[in-house]
Amino acid sequence: MLPKPSQWLPGWQPCIQVGGDVALPLRMPFWREWAGGQGLLPHSGSVASATGHFFTLHTKVLMAMLHFSRKELRKAFLDFSKLSQSRLKSTNAKVRRSFLLYAIYAVECGLKCILLITRDLKSTSELGKEDLTHDLNILLSKSEIIDGSSNLFQRMKRHGKDIPSKQLHELYRYGGQLDTRSESNLIKNLSGLYIKIKDELNQSAEGQLQ
Repeated sequence: MLPKPSQWLPGWQPCIQVGGDVALPLRMPFWREWAGGQGLLPHSGSVASATGHFFTLHTKVLMAMLHFSRKELRKAFLDFSKLSQSRLKSTNAKVRRSFLLYAIYAVECGLKCILLITRDLKSTSELGKEDLTHDLNILLSKSEIIDGSSNLFQRMKRHGKDIPSKQLHELYRYGGQLDTRSESNLIKNLSGLYIKIKDELNQSAEGQLQ
């Protein structure tokens, strides 16, 4: 049995009947997404049927995910960063190549932690569906820690074909690699982001202590 929305979803707002349509609370990200930003589901019948349909879909997605706090994401960022640095120093070529996978994970965790901090949220369960992504460009754009950063991981190529930033973790998880120039740019971008994210998280930690 599904839980009541108000029991687990912060800021839950019910639908409202408007004639033969159902008005959705657009303050909630997943309603905005499914309603196409319009706020109405034309000829959708009763509020109960609309809520049941859309909330069930959203619940199946979010309840299948594991969620983490700011503290856990910050620790993951630091732990993955250390793993990446240690792998880079390895004398084993295969082990050394895996440093990029851990660097990508570190940046993803760090950016999601920054999203929670800037929005004053406690857990990833409070983020919208569009925030729960592996796409570094989307996370960069939402975090706003670097001006014009949404294109930082575009034009990454493997065998001459574009690799979307949301698939970088998949590429390196399965032992693949980018073309030489793209990989050099990736290393440079990840290194710069690591420093920026670390500074942002240190500043937020200092602010909480004051």
